Amino acid sequence: MRHYAIVLGVSQYICAEELPACANDAKLMCEFLKATGKYELLALPGDANKHQVVEAIENFLPDVGSDEGIGEVLFYFSGHGCQDDEMHFILSDTIREQINSTALNNSEIDDIVRRKQPQLFVKIIDACQSGLTYIKSIEGDFEEGLSRSAKTFQNCIFLSSSKKSQSSFADNAYSYFTKAVVDAVVHSKQAIVKYTDIQNYLSDVFKKDKIGQTPFFSTQCDGTDYLNRCREEDDVRGIMDQVKSVMENMKLNTEWIKQFYDFVFDRNVAHGGGSYYEEASIAKTLYSKLDSENLFVRIEFETVKRESPFGGIIPSYREQPSEFHPIATGLPCILSYSLKAKDANLPDYDIPFIFIYSPTYFYVFTSTQQFVRKGWKEYSEEKSTKYTYRKFTYGDFS
Repeated sequence: MRHYAIVLGVSQYICAEELPACANDAKLMCEFLKATGKYELLALPGDANKHQVVEAIENFLPDVGSDEGIGEVLFYFSGHGCQDDEMHFILSDTIREQINSTALNNSEIDDIVRRKQPQLFVKIIDACQSGLTYIKSIEGDFEEGLSRSAKTFQNCIFLSSSKKSQSSFADNAYSYFTKAVVDAVVHSKQAIVKYTDIQNYLSDVFKKDKIGQTPFFSTQCDGTDYLNRCREEDDVRGIMDQVKSVMENMKLNTEWIKQFYDFVFDRNVAHGGGSYYEEASIAKTLYSKLDSENLFVRIEFETVKRESPFGGIIPSYREQPSEFHPIATGLPCILSYSLKAKDANLPDYDIPFIFIYSPTYFYVFTSTQQFVRKGWKEYSEEKSTKYTYRKFTYGDFS
């Protein structure tokens, strides 16, 4: 299952006063959602009009019947709002007299998401104003609108920054509600943070601060879906010690192979060593993820000659990823199994496991590589299978 997040923060308006914190809210939420490693992210520009927003969301979410399906859709909005017969998210060019045709209407978001049929729909609404208090609804209240909207979904979690007739607060940096949502996950001591944990944290924080703002929640599921918590290095090291222990104690149970090979767990990697970092296919895969995922890796490039498609005399050149170097140096980077031949006429085989880390998850790349003896202590790599990889959250091992 793949998960999708949509973030929109609007600071500039032609029909309402400026909300400087909203752009910061959106940036903070994007950074936070990227760090979880859970979502594919659509960050909408704050000056987008209604047509652009609706079209971008439609194109971003895959249609029903896609290969992996949709696990969760998360929609986040920070900006002015209005509730009449419809709940409206006010865009930068919204005109009050044409609000239905120029604002982003809540029912339109609901209709798009409903057609995509996710397992869970999460909506986080923070209509905020930097440095001032404000009533987030121009007319009516979002509490009623969110409750009505939630009833149309089987599994949904809607979080709103304040209840009916209350103000939502911000300083010149962020809205209190958005910052508290992020803090609920960052400050948690639990390996897996559930949405119910976030709701409880928000209730405690705003009750303790007594600022006259009470977040409102509307839930049509058990609330056990989760966000991944960022891990510190010591915590990850303890998890990887468990992984190494399991790998080290793995046994080969195929009797006919045991007649010809010894099955060995190599901490230092028997044959390939540092050459595994020169695997261009892994470097290209990691490079494609650097803009969207916070991976602890450095990519190096090589200059490749590219002939002109028009037969030009002067060739062009391009940079392409050629090798990678893990920078989480305190954690295992390569662990390997080896099939060591009992007969020197047989080839050896390595099965390397290459680890790439982030604060919330790690990748494991693996293949099978054949080495033929060329001398007493000299080997050459003859055949290799294509590298494959899997992505794990640290919570899988907690």
